[in-house]
Amino acid sequence: MSPLAPVLSTQEVAELLRLSDRSVLEMVKAGTLPAHRAPGRRRYHFLAEDVLAAIGVRAAAVPDGAPADGATRASPDERAPAPVDPCDVWGAAPARTGSADWPTRCVEQWLAMAADAGLSARAGGDGHRAVGGRAVGSVEIDGLTYRVLAGPRQRVRCVGDNGELGWSFIDSVWAEPVT
Repeated sequence: MSPLAPVLSTQEVAELLRLSDRSVLEMVKAGTLPAHRAPGRRRYHFLAEDVLAAIGVRAAAVPDGAPADGATRASPDERAPAPVDPCDVWGAAPARTGSADWPTRCVEQWLAMAADAGLSARAGGDGHRAVGGRAVGSVEIDGLTYRVLAGPRQRVRCVGDNGELGWSFIDSVWAEPVT
C-alpha cells in the first residue's frame, strides 16, 4: 500500500477516482468535492483526507485491491489480502505542542495507524538509536521489535505567506526494525 500525498492536484484526483479532469471540476462546482485555491491562482488543490471522505473511504482502512466503497468482495474464494509490512505504515506526526509528551503521542499515533492497517502491535521499551529520524519509542509486533521514529519525512506542497506555492517537509512518524 503506497501512501497518498496529503495534497493532490486535479489530475491526481481524477486518476484516483478514475474520472476525467472535467468531471472532477464539475464535482467541485457542484459542491460534492471540497477543493482549495491559492490566492490569485486558478488551479485547485485537494486535501487527500477531504477527497477520501467525500467518497466515503478512510485512508488507512483500505488495503490495496479492496473495493473503495466498502462493498464485499465479489467472490468468496478470493484470497485474503497480504499482511501489512509495519515499515509501510507511516503518516503525519501529531503537532508539536512544546510539551514533553510528544514522543509518547508519536508512538500512540503510530499504534493507531498500525491498528487501522490491521496490525496487532503494542508499545515496547524506550527509543533506540535512530538513523533517519528521531527515535521516540519502540513497539512489538509478533515478537519483533521496531523503533518508532519521528521527523521531517513527508514532502508536501504548501502556500507561503506571500501566496506562492512551494515545497516543505512535515513531521511524520514511522517504524523501522531493530537490527
